[in-house]
Amino acid sequence: MDSFKLKFGTAESVRFTEKKGPLEMVYTARVAVTATVTEYDTDLYENSDAVVDKVKKNGSEIIGKALEERPEGTSVMNDTDHRMLAEQIEKQLEKYKIKAEIKDVIFYANESPENAAENLNKLVNDRKKTKGSRLEELKRSEPPHGELISISHSSSSSGMMMNSNAHYSDSICKKDGVWTLTSVSMPAFQNETVTVYKIGEEVVKQIEETVKREGLAAFDGLRYKDPYPVYDYSSSSGISMTFDDSSVGGSPRVYKSLDIAALRQCGLDDTVTELCRLISSGGEDKEIISSEEKQRAGMGFMMGMMGITPGGGNTPNTENKAPAPKPVPVKDPPTGAWTCKTCGYNANLGKFCSECGERRGE
Repeated sequence: MDSFKLKFGTAESVRFTEKKGPLEMVYTARVAVTATVTEYDTDLYENSDAVVDKVKKNGSEIIGKALEERPEGTSVMNDTDHRMLAEQIEKQLEKYKIKAEIKDVIFYANESPENAAENLNKLVNDRKKTKGSRLEELKRSEPPHGELISISHSSSSSGMMMNSNAHYSDSICKKDGVWTLTSVSMPAFQNETVTVYKIGEEVVKQIEETVKREGLAAFDGLRYKDPYPVYDYSSSSGISMTFDDSSVGGSPRVYKSLDIAALRQCGLDDTVTELCRLISSGGEDKEIISSEEKQRAGMGFMMGMMGITPGGGNTPNTENKAPAPKPVPVKDPPTGAWTCKTCGYNANLGKFCSECGERRGE
């Protein structure tokens, strides 16, 4: 039997899939094959023309099966010389009782548009699974802890963005046998307000149950990776916890610090939200013990820079208002300090008075 040349290909694009990391990518391909037929079943085919006709009519199916039934873990897209695909096509031709040697394969593939929609959810879910596995590993490696004796949630920001340079915190601890919540609020360019509440043990128990149920003490090593860093603004938000591990053979004070952004990045949004809510609420039966407003450091300087009066307006209006009290002179002012002629404060070092914002005179 004389050998003869055979050319065939895909009459229409064929689909195939490949694993790409956690994703299953879908491709459509057009393929052209040049082969040399060395042998065929003469009971099935009268002559070489019958072989050519049979293969050309079934070209898309032959190539599609070659792509579909290739060895697991192999990649058509990474098979640069297409030798693996050629071998698979030869095996498919054998099913048609045809022996051939593939001489050339022209392969052209496009990624299917459906990948964008389908794989987005797959990718997100895979990331959650990966992070979930990491969290479970951390939980297993964390030793048990005793009683939770304090917990706080704080957030702060600084930079040039609107409403930055602010600080807020809520801290729960036991003082003289009484659980207290200390709330600190210092909005941008405003004074600090500190309010102390007496709270019941019920909300503390809820907080402790949440911390232990979710194994949060194990996550103090997690750090947030900002995909879009900003250099003229920074913010942070965290939860600090203290345990008394004496009952489990440890130290009476064990500290843990959680990066809230990192926890959210790992898919613990609901847990973080619930825990912060419990801390800041203090329970339904909280009672105010004390509340005071403190002068923000450098407040007079900032207000002077912006031309703002302590009353909040840009234009001073002293009508029917009592004069502001004079600041108490510093007993030992630092070297080089100057005294403000307007308010008398004697420990200024910059160009503006730290108390009233008045510019330094010549």
